[in-house]
Amino acid sequence: AKRAQAIRGYMGEETPPEFINRIESAKTEIIPPEAAAEAHPRVSNPDAPTLADHAARPVGAKDETVALPPEAGREPPAAGPRETPAEPAKPPAAENAPKPRDEATQARWDQAGKNVPALQDIEATVKAKKPLTVDQVMDLKANPRAMRALKSAPDEVQKAFSAAEEAINKLHDDALVQQVRELKTVDERLDPSKPGGVYSTGEKSRPVPWEGREIKVHDFRTPGGAPGGVNTDRDYRLLYKLSDQPQPDGAWAEIPRKYWEKYSVEKFADVSGYTPDKLRAMASPDDLAAWRKLHGAELDEAMKDKWHELHQQLATDRYHPEASPDFSDQNRAWVARIDPTTGGTIWTTEPVQIAKNIEKVTAGQAVLKDAQAFGMMYNEKADAYLRLKSALYPDGDKLEAMAQMNKAIDKLNEVRAGLAAQGLDVGTLSPKLQEAFTALQGLKPFDASISDRQIRDLELLLKDPKGFNGNLRQLKDALDAQFHALNLAQTRPR
Repeated sequence: AKRAQAIRGYMGEETPPEFINRIESAKTEIIPPEAAAEAHPRVSNPDAPTLADHAARPVGAKDETVALPPEAGREPPAAGPRETPAEPAKPPAAENAPKPRDEATQARWDQAGKNVPALQDIEATVKAKKPLTVDQVMDLKANPRAMRALKSAPDEVQKAFSAAEEAINKLHDDALVQQVRELKTVDERLDPSKPGGVYSTGEKSRPVPWEGREIKVHDFRTPGGAPGGVNTDRDYRLLYKLSDQPQPDGAWAEIPRKYWEKYSVEKFADVSGYTPDKLRAMASPDDLAAWRKLHGAELDEAMKDKWHELHQQLATDRYHPEASPDFSDQNRAWVARIDPTTGGTIWTTEPVQIAKNIEKVTAGQAVLKDAQAFGMMYNEKADAYLRLKSALYPDGDKLEAMAQMNKAIDKLNEVRAGLAAQGLDVGTLSPKLQEAFTALQGLKPFDASISDRQIRDLELLLKDPKGFNGNLRQLKDALDAQFHALNLAQTRPR
């Protein structure tokens, strides 16, 4: 096992097992590819594949013999004292080795597959070495609990799904960046329903600040969350690089969504397999009734907006209702510039990228900028799923609303601890509220392994007069109120 670990350390985690076994059976000395190249120059066959070439081949590809050049091809040692051989590199740390799949995770994945057969279909497609289709990806994107279940899927399934989703996103992102470059003045907006796809608001015209700058689409994920992996939804924004603010990855400023959101919704429909019939099959009766009253471009826009929403796509910026000043990395600062006409100094505000305040708060180094807005952010995240009705969830997606509330509970505890560490009196939560929080968090991981009966049982518990004596919406609002109360706590030392 240690030798296999060493081989993967030099050749990459995707090294085929059969190749590792061949090296082990030959008792070959494991050395880095760079050292092998120096020790064995390719004299007899310059085009012979190297060990690294073999390791880079796709898993399952037909094996080929790897021949090392004969000893005769080596340069004779130079005269003089012998060099001390370099110490062999140490194998990678154990924590970097792939972890075995535990029984609980597999059982959760199996149960999720029984509850949502589309998950079994995804796994079967991947195991058959077939590419996932756009419809397969979109079917799961429209079901948050199925997306959460993917986090329990075998690694190969997670990687295949992520790659397929990223390919769809890239088509959207590349087109969006290209179109935004067409905007030359701040009065212009992208709107596919207008002639030429661009219209003017009639505001005072001046050049856009991102002219000639690098532009990218950025997925906005929860601070402190695990990087990479399957993401249940997609909150994204458009950024341009601030070239005069050097940072490790540069500093970036948002392009407000008012410039590009309509085009983004249209383009996502184009690349994700949208058709009116597909949408009607997954829409709620209320939406179907509303669309019967619309016609032409108005109907087309309303339906594509709903397609975008049902597939958990959210175009955002710092002013979105689901944003918060404490999560934002955007601000404006006064900057001195030289007036090209007079040569004098003029002061103006320009966008700057800053550290997220929430990270300082939870570290016990700052207080919330706006505790009320912070609570409202989580309230809106949960309420959006309670409002989001569909054929699949005609009463709204209660489980995903709970998942958002779970995030809020975790963050509330972190913020309270960060403020308490600064000597501030945050008080205590009532026993009934703590009991309700504990019951809700007992439904983790809020994925397709959770049954409808478990959701109903939680709702009954919340309605118990001896307990919380409320419902999901009331619990959501009570949680929001705890954030609001921190405004007072931040001014009251213990």
